[in-house]
Amino acid sequence: MDLFATKFIDWMLLVFLVILRSNYGAFYVSTSTDQSPNFLKVLNTSRPLFLLLWAPKVSTNENCKGYDCMKQTETCEHMRRQNMDRYEYNHTVSKYKEKTWLNDTLMGRFYLGEPPVIMNVYNISGPIPVPFVHSYCMKLIYSEPQTHNCSVVIIAEDPSLKCDETKAEVHKSSKCAIYARGRLPQGVYAPPECQKAFNNCTHSKVIYMPYSPRCAAQVPDENGESYRYSY
Repeated sequence: MDLFATKFIDWMLLVFLVILRSNYGAFYVSTSTDQSPNFLKVLNTSRPLFLLLWAPKVSTNENCKGYDCMKQTETCEHMRRQNMDRYEYNHTVSKYKEKTWLNDTLMGRFYLGEPPVIMNVYNISGPIPVPFVHSYCMKLIYSEPQTHNCSVVIIAEDPSLKCDETKAEVHKSSKCAIYARGRLPQGVYAPPECQKAFNNCTHSKVIYMPYSPRCAAQVPDENGESYRYSY
């Protein structure tokens, strides 16, 4: 084999490797982007996002056993999109208390990131303060692949607006929470992987459950219709 033929084969192999690497890289980026937590995909829905469970991130020396550690509040807290874009998520948070729905208007601003996983939330009900008074930050740590129907977030108070858990005061105030789109088909249970992400987030024995199929039946779906609850 002459020198020209050898160089030609080497050149063809190089081109093949470049094409293979490019295609693999494109596939990897596409796959990792779709699987990665993304607040835009989680929040971009007309369905109510129910707060299924929440718990302090750190243990508070609770003394309970078994089912006694599950505190059912039945407030059916949920948030619903009003409008959103790449930078803001305007929404309403509703809670059921003493047979009355209490509503707050909030604005979420996505922190820098692509895709965004941190959102700073401001309560803008009533007179709008200048500048906006920061209420809390939310950090998305898990969302169900493909559907994004179940997600796990960390909620914290952080003046730096970054949900920076390396700060002791932020870590101490942090809560872990599961949000679910619409009424849960399993009754009150999150999908296994979503529940696992929540369990790995919190070290608290006490867990609070705002969600209840009974009060969720009163919440209109994306078509403005309430659910039918079977007792």
